[in-house]
Amino acid sequence: MINEIKHLFPNADPLVDFELRDNSDGKGQFIARWDTAKLGAQPTAQQLADVSVAAARSAKLAHLEQSRKKAVNTLPPVTVDSKQYPATQDYREVITGIARRQAAAKPVPASMRGVDGVAVAITPTLIGLIDDAITAAVQAQWDKYWTKFDAVKAAKTVVAIETIVW
Repeated sequence: MINEIKHLFPNADPLVDFELRDNSDGKGQFIARWDTAKLGAQPTAQQLADVSVAAARSAKLAHLEQSRKKAVNTLPPVTVDSKQYPATQDYREVITGIARRQAAAKPVPASMRGVDGVAVAITPTLIGLIDDAITAAVQAQWDKYWTKFDAVKAAKTVVAIETIVW
């Protein structure tokens, strides 16, 4: 509760301007003393709850963003024509570069390697299929992120926000 009070009253000094207590009765902390002369009206339970929800929402969204980035950067290989190709950021850049070169009618390497290390002839169709598979895998992580994002935004309580996991 102290964080919520400090958020609403940044100049409030704990133990000087207000005091929190917990009677160990299962009801949690409460404001035992409040300096209305310095701070004005004591915050309502709803005001404190709103700050808690906003803080939980912000923390959860930051965590989801980190999870999304990690998921995108550690994608498992994609399978095209029964062969696996890495879906790493580096490999995605190579595939995108080859696709751009092909579209511009510039020379491209004759072959590339999949996860097994065996060389495969590069064709526009193969590059397109690998690019599509990697794009779909990345988009799936974005879709998951936006679904979780929307759930966090819609949640009304800290408990509801905390139940949303990657």
